[in-house]
Amino acid sequence: MIVAINKFKKIDSAELELGQINIFIGTNNSGKSSFIQGIQFAISSCQTLKIKGGNWKRHPESFTLSLDSTDFIYTPTRHIGNLYHGKRLTGSRTRDSRNKISFSLTENDSSSTLEIMRGKNGGFTTVLHNKS
Repeated sequence: MIVAINKFKKIDSAELELGQINIFIGTNNSGKSSFIQGIQFAISSCQTLKIKGGNWKRHPESFTLSLDSTDFIYTPTRHIGNLYHGKRLTGSRTRDSRNKISFSLTENDSSSTLEIMRGKNGGFTTVLHNKS
């Protein structure tokens, strides 16, 4: 499985192919814990979407749900806005120009991407593309 993380904590962009057993070795502040927290945050975000699924809005090949930071099952910090790479996660008028944290999982020919961005009303817009 290939895991890609973009704009999460101190990780600008990272992509690793993971096996059944993985060992992360590196100096302090090299991103080992952040990468593992990113995987855990992405999985728990998808679990949160499944639990809160009643309010999903269907878009072409994706599902969107607006969540408050207290809705997430797990976050590495209470302030999700602080998880964006190098600065606070802020919103914008159009979805395409918003800063976002993204996680991609690819296995064989199947791929899913989770994006978390600041929503219009102060919450967090969470979008899952190609739910597999």
